[in-house]
Amino acid sequence: MKTRVRTGIIFTVIVLAFVIPGFRIPWLPLVLFGLVGLAAALELQHALSRKVEHISLFTMLAASLYQFWPLVTLLSYRMLRPNWQLLPKSGPAIDARWQTDYLWLVGLALAFTALVTVISIFLIAVLKLIRYGNEALPAVGAETACFLWIAAPFAVVPILLYGVPNGWLWLLLALFAPWISDTAAYYVGVNVGHTPILPQISPKKTLEGTIGGVVGTMLISALFFGIVMGGPEPMRPALGRNIAFGLLAGLVLSLVSQFGDWFASALKRFVRIKDYSNILPGHGGILDRFDGVLFTLPVTLALGFVYYLF
Repeated sequence: MKTRVRTGIIFTVIVLAFVIPGFRIPWLPLVLFGLVGLAAALELQHALSRKVEHISLFTMLAASLYQFWPLVTLLSYRMLRPNWQLLPKSGPAIDARWQTDYLWLVGLALAFTALVTVISIFLIAVLKLIRYGNEALPAVGAETACFLWIAAPFAVVPILLYGVPNGWLWLLLALFAPWISDTAAYYVGVNVGHTPILPQISPKKTLEGTIGGVVGTMLISALFFGIVMGGPEPMRPALGRNIAFGLLAGLVLSLVSQFGDWFASALKRFVRIKDYSNILPGHGGILDRFDGVLFTLPVTLALGFVYYLF
């Protein structure tokens, strides 16, 4: 327990050292998530290679870096609108056209990244089938998983930082909501949990812990939106609306975060490993710590659409 707590504190300090300055230096969190993506791809390749042959480590590592493709669109948007300027607060300039810019920035970044990813997956599949025949199909699926499970969610990070108003705040929400949910679920489950919810996947997970994680995240999220996210356009000044949205966001983020944890646990069961690595004593690997974040990032982007446009 002491090892888990000590590792958790050190890990959180390191993450904060990259994320907090992102308010003024948006590329710094990108460095963090680039390193996390590489580590996660390495762990995923090591895990899946226990069951699947012909998985290319190079392809997996390269796939994880596809998270940076949105930058091509985001940083070139100024060519489409000459007077467009990025603010140091990692959010687009606010004027009468900010909603239009917001839609174009995010839409173009998502479309371009999806196109490049689909083409890459197609080429990888063709090359592997030519080389290994139908035996390559499991490897194609495994390498595609790196695109869809790691690169695609992490591609949301540059979109938040460079394309979403006050995107740094949304990144904080996506990053810390899973950890808040996990912490609340853990302590509630340890103290009052007795009803298994997924005995075949994660025997220690309980219904009480799941509910505790949801409630804890909802409360913190409500405080976050009530205190931090209120203000003039593009924020929403109505305190009641912000708190209500915070409760909804906390509910959704906790649920998808816990699903991400269950998904990662199911995969570990499939390949018969306890943790994805031992790089974080008491916690496991990078994937063990970011499994929920991989699901909250795209959901947070969607929540931003709802918050700003409706």
